[in-house]
Parts: sequence; structure tokens; C-alpha cells
Amino acid sequence: MSLDLVVELNDLLDDPYAHDLDDFRVLRHPDVVFPGSDISWFGAYHRNTCVLSQIYDFN
Repeated sequence: MSLDLVVELNDLLDDPYAHDLDDFRVLRHPDVVFPGSDISWFGAYHRNTCVLSQIYDFN
């Protein structure tokens, strides 16, 4: 995993689970197990508490 590849989502359409970006901070990183695959990993954190709500993958 590289911190340089972590991206915070700013557009609701980029989140396959459509978290409300006013309430959640959603971060995306490309797959680390199979580099070059279409899979991305997402982490959704409650914006006010920074508590992790969900981790999921999507391609």
C-alpha cells in the first residue's frame, strides 16, 4: 500500500455505496493484492468522529 495512491472522494458518483459525503469521508486505494487489477478498496469514516464505518472493494 502506498499513501500516495490514497484518494479522498469528492463526488458521490465515485462511491459505489453512495455514502453521504457530508457525513462520511470516503478514501479509495487501488488493489494491493493484484496490482493492475480493476479492483479498488474503499474505507468510509464518519466525518465527525473519524470512526471507521465500512471497508469494501469494488471493480
